[in-house]
Amino acid sequence: MLIDSEPLIEMIEAVESIRERDVPYILATTLNNLAFDAKDEAEKRLKEDLNIHKKALTRAFRVNKAAKRSLEARLFIDDWKWQSKVLKHHFYGGDRVRKGLEKALVYMGLLEKGEILTPSPNVKVSRGAYGRIMSQLKVHYKSGYDGNETERSRKRNKGRVKERYFIITSFANSHLSPGIYARMPGVNYPIAILRIATKPTYRKRFDLKKIIIDVYDKRANKHLGEAIDRVLTLNAQRGWR
Repeated sequence: MLIDSEPLIEMIEAVESIRERDVPYILATTLNNLAFDAKDEAEKRLKEDLNIHKKALTRAFRVNKAAKRSLEARLFIDDWKWQSKVLKHHFYGGDRVRKGLEKALVYMGLLEKGEILTPSPNVKVSRGAYGRIMSQLKVHYKSGYDGNETERSRKRNKGRVKERYFIITSFANSHLSPGIYARMPGVNYPIAILRIATKPTYRKRFDLKKIIIDVYDKRANKHLGEAIDRVLTLNAQRGWR
């Protein structure tokens, strides 16, 4: 999202003591301060409105600063970063990007394209558990992937890996609901780890453009005034007119 200089120029032109050569500096300074204010506000809204507190996500926003020869500041999240994929459905609504295990299950025909995995209530699945699930279910979706559990590795890890995973697909004839289950030592029934559900349709919950406009409306005059005061003070100190 770009923050441009056009609405600020008229305000600067109203100050007669500003030299024309100082205008680009004033504009660039004002735009950058507004961009970083909007960045702080966006991070705050992620925490308050979406209850997202993971630092890797709340600190995903970046600023391309304005310069005297390029009077545009840009607030954004890199499209190629994983944070963009995680947050995208909050910004635009609709479906969400599939995760690694989901992609692997679709590739192997164990999950329909219109289905997703969602953790069972009160269950938190660690990154290591996802890896063990993929290994034990012998699923992959990348060329050259060799992390599937072999008979040798299964026997080797038998004493260390406590849980054993299996999947019930949505098209299976089973008394169990579709999902991924774990058999645990000492528990005589399978524990639901991940449920198979129909893909979601999220509503847009985060409007970066509105955040920038709000910050601009509230703080543009303040930042512009501070930038002008700084230039006038420096010019007076140097005896410039």
